[in-house]
Amino acid sequence: MSILGVEVGKTCRGFSTLATDSAVGCPSPNATTVMFQPEGQNIRWRADGVAPTTAIGFLVTAGTTVCFTGDLTKVQFIGVAGGGTLNISTFE
Repeated sequence: MSILGVEVGKTCRGFSTLATDSAVGCPSPNATTVMFQPEGQNIRWRADGVAPTTAIGFLVTAGTTVCFTGDLTKVQFIGVAGGGTLNISTFE
């Protein structure tokens, strides 16, 4: 069973609010699951170790919550426009 894509029983390892004016990685890369939600601006993200750009990567609109399980050392985010933030929690 999962809640918003986070398997029940996982332990939250941290919460951060990141500026997304430039590409940023996951703040707890040793975790296994990340839940994130952009505020103020849309973001793009990639999970292949390559930095996204404002035009390349999966687009997530502001206010949308996404959950990803995988190798968090390769996850990176960037804002499509300046001034946005990213709320992010990591889980094990």
